Amino acid sequence: MSRARPSGPALDAVPTLTEVLDLPPPARRPGDAGGDDDLVERLLARLWPDLRQAADTLLDPPRLRELVEPALERLADALVRDLRDELAAALREAARQAVEREVERQRLR
Repeated sequence: MSRARPSGPALDAVPTLTEVLDLPPPARRPGDAGGDDDLVERLLARLWPDLRQAADTLLDPPRLRELVEPALERLADALVRDLRDELAAALREAARQAVEREVERQRLR
């Protein structure tokens, strides 16, 4: 059972859920003369010195070393593990080849 949409001059102006409306941007509030860009600039000007000081503190060599050292230690440990595995594989291959050559020499005698 479907219902027909009522029509008439007043109802034809009411949008349906399938229609897209172009709405105007929201009106600015009193006192909001510059908008978001102005607010961003004011906040940046006010906060930048503190942010710069925090960055300088973090990048100070002793502090930077303190922050970076644990990560570098983890990377070095992982590198040593990987190198150890690579070296073990290379040594196994070298030993296998040496054994094959020695077996071949023994056969030829």
